[in-house]
Amino acid sequence: MKIDKNVVNNHNYIRFLKNEKNNFLYLKYLYEPNVRNAVELNEAYKKYERQLIVRSYLKKL
Repeated sequence: MKIDKNVVNNHNYIRFLKNEKNNFLYLKYLYEPNVRNAVELNEAYKKYERQLIVRSYLKKL
């Protein structure tokens, strides 16, 4: 799937969606927008954000 830059304009989120599992969760939410799919996608993105923060912190050491 090609990511529409007009819809998704956050650079970190685009990198998040390049992962196959995350892209699957995103598509699943787009085609079936329910609470369960939204929570799964949100949890995956929170985990990704935490990883970015840890990497950034470790680079400063």
